[in-house]
Amino acid sequence: MMMVSRLKWIPNALSIFRIVVAAFFPFLPAAIPIRLAAIVAAASSEFLDGFLARRWNAVTRFGQLLDPVADKLFVLSTAGVLIVEGRLTILQFLLLASRDLIVAIGTVSVCTEAKRECLEHLKPRTAGKIATGFQFALILILYAEFDFGPIFLNLTIFASAIAAIDYLYAVLHRRFDPVSS
Repeated sequence: MMMVSRLKWIPNALSIFRIVVAAFFPFLPAAIPIRLAAIVAAASSEFLDGFLARRWNAVTRFGQLLDPVADKLFVLSTAGVLIVEGRLTILQFLLLASRDLIVAIGTVSVCTEAKRECLEHLKPRTAGKIATGFQFALILILYAEFDFGPIFLNLTIFASAIAAIDYLYAVLHRRFDPVSS
């Protein structure tokens, strides 16, 4: 038990790692193996940070803020490179980012209203977790240059739209139900 308490910093460190990868991603060589390794490492850290935080009872307010910020920065960084390389249009990016925009507006709304308790009202939602998984998978698929990238792009946009509607419903009705683990 003592060992676990010493390791409780790891989930937040994994989120910080994802931010560092996001910051350096645009400067990585265009070689597919290097980029794919960075994406797999970031996606792994996305899964592990939440899993370990729940498993080790190491969920913190800082981590609740840091994790989604790390996700958004990573997606923004990798999508930005895809836009610059002409493999993703700005319209496609905006459709993918619509959920994140709605979540940002909803978060500001809830935090303005609830002040200190806002994080208690902003529990992760299953649809959002699924959409984030789709986004990370899409990034991997686009960088690996698989032929089904355009189809998966549409599926990811659909998952993001469903998550945006779910979150909007939750914000409007203040029904922030915790996601069962």
